[in-house]
Amino acid sequence: TCQEIFATGLRNPFRIAFNPNVTSTQFYINDVGQNMWEEINVGQAGADYGWNTREGKCANGSSTNCGTPPSGLTNPIHHYQHSNGCSSITGGAFIPNGYWPASYNNAYIFSDYVCGKLFLLKGSGSSYTATDFATGLGNSSAARLTFGPDGTGQSLNYTTFAGGCQVRLIRY
Repeated sequence: TCQEIFATGLRNPFRIAFNPNVTSTQFYINDVGQNMWEEINVGQAGADYGWNTREGKCANGSSTNCGTPPSGLTNPIHHYQHSNGCSSITGGAFIPNGYWPASYNNAYIFSDYVCGKLFLLKGSGSSYTATDFATGLGNSSAARLTFGPDGTGQSLNYTTFAGGCQVRLIRY
């Protein structure tokens, strides 16, 4: 067994983000899909995320065959279909607890390069829900997300190619 391989079955793991809010090592992998689905996976040593048998939680090429994964494969915690106008998951960042209101604790923000949106992903147990966080950023936008110092707080910084190469920030 090759010791250098952490996990398999990822198509295009464009970005990973480490959670600064936990004492253990936890990270999410934003995996760019091919024809139908974009996905977010929890990084787990030895996991097989199913590419090219599966895309998102579905059989590759299907929007309806989305049941329990075959034995040995790990489903993403979140996936979304290209039919919503978004088709290239890019940046991701965990919101550092304590800087924004408590309702944002343990939340993850991710972006889609094509539709120019940021989404807020919150989990409860094994269920995750994504909602729009910021829209209208322009396509070719929000390729990289990171939180950084802003006065006494933290703001979300993101890179964009929309309107020229820029670094923008979002303050709470």
